[in-house]
Amino acid sequence: MSSENRKDKYCLKGEFYEALEIVNMNLGGVVPNSFRKEVYSDLIDVFYRNQSDNKSFSDAMGCSLDDFIADIVDTYYSTLGGGEYINNLFQNAFLLSLLCEIFYIVNSLVVGESGALSFATIIIGTIGFISGLICFYCNYKIVYKLKGWNRRLFKTFLILAPLYVVILFQDSIYNLTKHILISKKLVLGIIILEAIIYIVLIFRNRFFKKNIG
Repeated sequence: MSSENRKDKYCLKGEFYEALEIVNMNLGGVVPNSFRKEVYSDLIDVFYRNQSDNKSFSDAMGCSLDDFIADIVDTYYSTLGGGEYINNLFQNAFLLSLLCEIFYIVNSLVVGESGALSFATIIIGTIGFISGLICFYCNYKIVYKLKGWNRRLFKTFLILAPLYVVILFQDSIYNLTKHILISKKLVLGIIILEAIIYIVLIFRNRFFKKNIG
């Protein structure tokens, strides 16, 4: 549809306007912003046509708003290619792994501990990596179903939970693993490798989307 004919959200009224805003809010953080913006733009046109035909939302869409949002999320993930899905999954996992490792290193240096670059760092990174996998999966299966502050709090919990583990259990993890000797250079090398992989995944994802577009 040409830009001249495309409507903006203020052409919508009542339940269609509310539905548009609710859909946009619930997709935030669940699907990529590029997909969310595309859906937002397309829904303005779809909703406006049905509004002009004096249809209710349920009659126009044939389902409840919650089911409609669930269908959009399912459509995105079902049409996501296997390579892109795995790319996004591991991109999220490596990001949280790096955040946990950096947080642990900085916190160890601040409190004057000697285990900033130790086997404990690798364990902390592994916790972050697993948390990243869980976070990505929960985005698909759970987060979009929650409402308002519940959704924001749950997403915040998913992201911050591994950092809380670092704060609460970093001493215990270090004490349990301090007898496992590992070179500081090796630990630093692993962290740098993770950062490189993360950057490669970002550019690979952008390259993939550019080719699809």
